[in-house]
Amino acid sequence: MRWDEESSAGTAAYDADAIDVAFRLSGRWLPVDHASALRAAIVKILPWLEDEPDAGIHSIHGAASGNGWERPGGESGGMLNLSRRTRLVLRVPVRRAAETAALCGRRLDAGGCELTIGGRQSRRLKPAGTVFARYVVDEEDGDEERFVERVASELRERSVSARKLLCGRSHRIGSAHGVHITRSLLIADLGRDESLALQCRGVGPGRLLGCGLFVPHKDIGPVRAMADDA
Repeated sequence: MRWDEESSAGTAAYDADAIDVAFRLSGRWLPVDHASALRAAIVKILPWLEDEPDAGIHSIHGAASGNGWERPGGESGGMLNLSRRTRLVLRVPVRRAAETAALCGRRLDAGGCELTIGGRQSRRLKPAGTVFARYVVDEEDGDEERFVERVASELRERSVSARKLLCGRSHRIGSAHGVHITRSLLIADLGRDESLALQCRGVGPGRLLGCGLFVPHKDIGPVRAMADDA
């Protein structure tokens, strides 16, 4: 954990050039470790996603997953029970948002589970002083302190202040290239432009597996308590 109480100076004005597109889903079940299968199914329809380094596919979470610090059913063999409120969310460049309409009405096979993609709605990224990523790849599968230092170094190179970082539990995400070790990560005390830049660019690799994608987080208190219990 890194927790420096010095206030942020902020960065130059930043206009968000990415957007989230949320799709309705019809389907009952989805494997907990579904990221690789979902990526493969979506890329078949939207192959240009692989050419957009900052595009991402948010992992789907059921109600039992809470803030993402613990995946329901374990890391292998578990299943998510999808509700009518469950959405598939893509983060894409604004200029590509209209092209995501190709998904509407399509049926996907994600790990042996059938999903039907419904209508879509665009969601602008919102600046927030605290942002949270359920999964950030720990490329060296190492010590938490070294992980935090690597993330802080990457952010400093992009002029994003990195004084308040808090890790959660580690998770494993399978892919065609093997198993990736990831960690939950909260970053607090960001300026408006820093927050938008971080959400647009993310951190580390694996966007299409749901890694490195940040969303606003309202309260750091419960997250700190969960991390302390991990």
